[in-house]
Amino acid sequence: MFYSFSRWIAVFLLYVSITPAWAQERGVFKNTPTIKGKVPPRPAPKKLASEDDPVLLLRSYEQFEPLKVPNPFVRSAVDTMNAAQLETDQFIVETLQEIRPYNSDTWAKVSEHFRVWDEHHVNPYGYDIRNFDESINIQLYDTTRQQYWSAPLDKGQPTSVFGWRKIRWHKGIDLNLNTGDPVEAAFDGQVRVVSYEGRGFGRYIVVRHYNGLETVYGHLSKQLVKPRQQVKAGELIGLGGSTGRSSGAHLHFELRYEGHPFNPLEIFAFPENVIRFSQYILTPRVFSYVTGRKFEATKPEPEGDAEEGEEEEVEYRETDWYTVRKGDNLGEISRRSGISVDRIKQLNGLRTTRLQIGQKLRIR
Repeated sequence: MFYSFSRWIAVFLLYVSITPAWAQERGVFKNTPTIKGKVPPRPAPKKLASEDDPVLLLRSYEQFEPLKVPNPFVRSAVDTMNAAQLETDQFIVETLQEIRPYNSDTWAKVSEHFRVWDEHHVNPYGYDIRNFDESINIQLYDTTRQQYWSAPLDKGQPTSVFGWRKIRWHKGIDLNLNTGDPVEAAFDGQVRVVSYEGRGFGRYIVVRHYNGLETVYGHLSKQLVKPRQQVKAGELIGLGGSTGRSSGAHLHFELRYEGHPFNPLEIFAFPENVIRFSQYILTPRVFSYVTGRKFEATKPEPEGDAEEGEEEEVEYRETDWYTVRKGDNLGEISRRSGISVDRIKQLNGLRTTRLQIGQKLRIR
């Protein structure tokens, strides 16, 4: 009996010792048992957005702010640009004026100044006109160079002139028109600003001219040009209207030097719609409304040529230079200056497009 019981124990121990190896070959213990946690409660179904619930249709809280409809032809620094963007978008060019005698190979620098190309501000130059104390001879138009002039309207009947008006200084002249009447460029030049100012000019255009002046055309119903576009005198640039701070359809027309306005009647005669001179002597007198200085009426001195024969004949040139800033590349400089990449490379003897910060590039 004892022997039989001992034999069964031995058989049982033998079975226990060989079962794990056999079971593993069959895959019985292939997957390790896992401990299951508590099953989380089933989430409530999400509420679907509907037209009756506009809040859920918003992608972010930023959309609570009113969104402006983009207009590719209207750019407003106040409404759409921040200070950093404005600083980046400003294109500053250093202009060198040099002369040399015809029998010399050496150029002598006469003057050096900076020009700003800014497509967002009427006056981006930062020049204090109170420091202006010289007389400048401005060639308003030159038919030998095929540079002409034009009145801004077909009929220029003034309704308000340059000067004090009610509680502020009126910086231009208002010319009567009907909404939709054509507005034309006064001189040859390049469009600098096409923008909108709700509390002032409304839809307006600023054109920089080859004679050194700029003109402003305000309260337009439509702008027909873009920044950096070349225009000729008499070319259609917009349509008259009454946008912005305006009580009726008219054109607000300004003449500016270094960003500062002066009386358009210094140069144009309205309603005759004629230009007074081909050359104009700009003096500090026209800015006396800012400086408060007193000037006596003087007649321009006649142009004499008695001593011209004694003057040495010289050659004159003017070049523009741009200083490379962080993030600049030739493509962007070309776009903003209007000069092709190939021409920039040619002017500067560049073989590659690599630029260094601080490097000066001649662009004209």
